[in-house]
Amino acid sequence: MIAAPDFALIGAAKAGTTQLAGWLAQHPGLYLSPVKEPHFFGREFDPAQFSDPYRRQHPPLSADYFSQLPLAPVHLAFVRDSAQYTQLFASAEPHQLRGECSTGYLFSTTAAAEWSAVRPDARAVALLRDPRDRALSHYSMALRYGYVQGSFAEEWAADARRSPKGWGRSENFFELGCYADAVERWWSALGPDQLLLVDFADLRDFPLETYNRILLHLGVVPVDAVPEAEQFSARTPRFPRVNRWLHASGTAHAARRLFPSAWFRALKNKWLAPGKPTLPADVRAALRAAYLPDQQRLQALLAEKGLRLRSVDAFLAENE
Repeated sequence: MIAAPDFALIGAAKAGTTQLAGWLAQHPGLYLSPVKEPHFFGREFDPAQFSDPYRRQHPPLSADYFSQLPLAPVHLAFVRDSAQYTQLFASAEPHQLRGECSTGYLFSTTAAAEWSAVRPDARAVALLRDPRDRALSHYSMALRYGYVQGSFAEEWAADARRSPKGWGRSENFFELGCYADAVERWWSALGPDQLLLVDFADLRDFPLETYNRILLHLGVVPVDAVPEAEQFSARTPRFPRVNRWLHASGTAHAARRLFPSAWFRALKNKWLAPGKPTLPADVRAALRAAYLPDQQRLQALLAEKGLRLRSVDAFLAENE
């Protein structure tokens, strides 16, 4: 049986998980998997069913990858072999708590139960964000990766019609912003004391206080300053249709392998323009209506535990 690590950052996707993972990795009492998102749990995610563009963006790791310690950093993969998953934590010091940061775990219908079956005492952290802003950030990423090429409204509607849906098969723009069922699943699996819900707005506006609250939840000492970590500036492709072809054809992935890193970064900086898309007022209003039932249910779940999240309160206070 696999021995799960001590903690997990479980999502939501596009809610600040990469930034927080970078901070956690620098704490001396913590060890983060070099594969930031190994997705060992959540077995309903079937890589064989993923779309071709998604597989090209996240190719499987070779057996050789796991033989050379320390393991090289990788953002996302699907590590399904127990021995390989264990190897992700082989470089941890005895005093360090081990953790990983798979954003798919919040969306997954099985990951919470799978995790608690092997490590019922584990701790988890979930970052939640206004679902409209999360969806827009997700769309911006999908535009960069060449998964989409149309406007937000066009791609939202196309994704809603797509069938079958699922992680790696569709974008799930709407579904990934529905949090109530996911929170209930993880509370049922681990208990409310073991799952810490963190508002993206708090991470943004009160970084040190929020970071230390997370550290205390994980069981390590707080810090005096937020560590330095890579910041991801919003950028969009100058020519979305050409960008989609570059990724779909495999040309972009081939260029990453063939060109020296400095050359590839220079090309990427020329190709991507600063700034990010915005939501027209009518589209934002439509998204509010779509997410309103889930946000109301989430607020009710939080109230049962004596909890509140700023983004949920702000969402529900609009137009009242």
